Amino acid sequence: MVINHKQQTLPPGGHHFPIMGLVLRADTIDELKKKITELRIANGQPVGDPEGDIIKYYAEHYPAMVQNGEREKPALNEKYRRWRDWVRYMWFAPPKKLLTVKEAELRWEKCRDCPFNSAMDWATSPEAEEFDRRLFLLRQGKDVPDDVGFCTCHGADLGLLAFLDAPDKVSARKDPAVPPKDCFVLGGLNAGDVKS
Repeated sequence: MVINHKQQTLPPGGHHFPIMGLVLRADTIDELKKKITELRIANGQPVGDPEGDIIKYYAEHYPAMVQNGEREKPALNEKYRRWRDWVRYMWFAPPKKLLTVKEAELRWEKCRDCPFNSAMDWATSPEAEEFDRRLFLLRQGKDVPDDVGFCTCHGADLGLLAFLDAPDKVSARKDPAVPPKDCFVLGGLNAGDVKS
């Protein structure tokens, strides 16, 4: 399904979309997509596919506003999605205590040579910038080296993970990947800092 741009009759009240207990209104579909995107970003929600959401809503409530057709759906980098979801989880369950920069640096030393340390090589977007800003706030403004990225084994941002007192509690590891034996998340480094 696609938006029927040739439709002259608009939904009652103009283009609109209910979201988060609000009804967003706009003069055009593009303006409505922009408002949905901005609201989701401001509230720490994944942007998703605003146009697809509008199409589903209009198909159910105002079928004349849509027509059969194929549209290109936005692609999402899987590694980025995992990073974003982990940051979002941490935002809603923030750490109560952070380790010192010195302790985090000891952990990062092991991560630098780890095969699971992956560069954050996804495209920048307003959504990615917002989640990066939230990550900076979770780290309480502490800087992270450029060569420390995303742990593909634990599904976590290594910049913040190294500051956590109990990183094993927030590891998103669900795959059969086996981390190195000296992985700090499993107590291989600074085991005294990690609560079992």
